[in-house]
Amino acid sequence: MKPGETDGFRECWGTLADADPHLLDLYHVNHSRAALSEIAGDSKALPNRPFDGIFTCETRWKNESGALATEQIGWLTWAKEIAGAISPFSIGYPDPAKDGAFDSNLIPPGGPYPATRNFK
Repeated sequence: MKPGETDGFRECWGTLADADPHLLDLYHVNHSRAALSEIAGDSKALPNRPFDGIFTCETRWKNESGALATEQIGWLTWAKEIAGAISPFSIGYPDPAKDGAFDSNLIPPGGPYPATRNFK
């Protein structure tokens, strides 16, 4: 970034912009069944996690100025599009018919493990 430029992402997300793992890292998650099953285990939080931060940012901006600036609307539109695209639900996960049971208690330590479903 050039001196004097602002970073809208970091301005909005604050310390969450540097969270580890980062929101955008979800796009690069190893799409093995084990990794996705762990994420899917929190089915209530999963679809909302990226959108919660976006909603928080939008609310804060509205509370600060009463209305959103054109740049803020653009960023929110982009962020919502990206969050929707990286959601496992956008690629049809989880699907019990393809992915099997989601109860980790049914998988014994050390395996055998269910087949892996690969995602592109």
